[in-house]
Parts: sequence; structure tokens; C-alpha cells
Amino acid sequence: QPTATSYSRSNPAPVGTAQTITIDNYLGKYTVTIKVTEAFRGQSAWTAIKKANMFNTAPEDNNEYVLLSVEATIDSAENDRAVSLNDYDFKIYNSTNSEYERVLVVSPNPQFDGSAYEGGKIEGFMAFTVSTSDPSPKIVFGQDYDGTGGIWFSAVK
Repeated sequence: QPTATSYSRSNPAPVGTAQTITIDNYLGKYTVTIKVTEAFRGQSAWTAIKKANMFNTAPEDNNEYVLLSVEATIDSAENDRAVSLNDYDFKIYNSTNSEYERVLVVSPNPQFDGSAYEGGKIEGFMAFTVSTSDPSPKIVFGQDYDGTGGIWFSAVK
């Protein structure tokens, strides 16, 4: 099992590669293993997103959707607490390290959103928009407010 130190912003984990991180913040301390299990981009992502909700709109010119299937397993949680995660716990950046603006979109079911105790899993889809010319967008989980830390994953196969 690779650790968070194996990968970085400049070398995000490929799709299918799990990483583990311990988060210690005002909500408490927990350890989670996360994996992007599948990544769709362009027409295939838009087809699924369009079908998910009639109010989802096509991406703006020169942009396209990235649809990710993500799996998070709660390895441990302090004081037997439930850990709640959703797609807003992730940020997406372009290949030149600028954060993309978040676009409101309803992801296909199951959406990545839920709570789990130690040993439990949260699995589902999350959607972002990226530039059609961006060769390698990436997502980060557990990034500190100043941009340090976190575990990075490639958002494309």
C-alpha cells in the first residue's frame, strides 16, 4: 500500500491507486484510504451527467466534464466517531497548478457523499469541469488552508 509521500502535486497517484492520509482537525482525528477507481472525460462524462439530472447544463466553451468514481475507506476514527465526506472535501487543479472554479452539477448516483464509521466505505461519483486542452487535471484531498499537505490523484486515465 503506497503512502501519501509516494505521490505529490507534481506526481499525482494514477487512477486505481489507493493512498492513505491521517486528518487531524477541529472535527477530530481520522485515517482514510482513498482511491479514484474510474475516470471519465468529455462526451462519456457529459452523457452520464446529462442523464443524472435534467437541470445539469453543458460545459462552457473549451471546457468539458471530468467524472470520477471515488472510494474512501475509514481506517480509524478517534472516539468511535462517524466521518462525513463529500465531493467538496476535494479540489481540482489544472496541469499548471491553478485551481479550477467549482461548477454546480448534480453527479450521477451514487454521489460521493456520506458518513461511515471505522471499517466503513463511502463510494460514489463526483464531477468537475476542466479545460479541454488540459492534459492532466488532478484532485487533492486533505489539503491544508495554505495549500500544503493532502493526497493528490490524477483526474484522467
